[in-house]
Amino acid sequence: MPEAPNPIDIQVGARVRAHREAAGLSQHELSRLIDISFQQIQKYERGQNRISASRLLQIAEQLGVSGAVLLGETAGPNADHPATLLKTPGALELLTAYKGIRSAAHRQGLVAMAKALDAGKSD
Repeated sequence: MPEAPNPIDIQVGARVRAHREAAGLSQHELSRLIDISFQQIQKYERGQNRISASRLLQIAEQLGVSGAVLLGETAGPNADHPATLLKTPGALELLTAYKGIRSAAHRQGLVAMAKALDAGKSD
C-alpha cells in the first residue's frame, strides 16, 4: 500500500499551484519551462512526489518568487505586499468571493471574522 503524501509536500505543492495560477501559467506551460512532463507538475502540486531543492529553485525562478516563498517562508520586508498576499493559497478565491458580497455590513463581518481567526494579529 503506498504511503500517504507528507503534509509538508502537500503544502509546498499547494503553494506551487497558487503561484503558478497567479502567474497565469498552465501546468503544461510550467512543465515546458523547466523541461519536465506536465504530469510531474500535477504530482508535485498534489504532494504525491517530493520536489528536489534544485527543481524547487527552477520552479521558483519561473514563477518569479524565491524558493523560500514556495517552502512557506513569507516573513520579510515584502510579506504584506499585495502581490505577495495574493500568492497565498486561497487568497485569490477569497478576494473573488469578497468582491461578490453586496452588503457592506457582510463584508465588514467577513473582515472581522478573518481578523478573529488570525490569532497573531490584534486591532
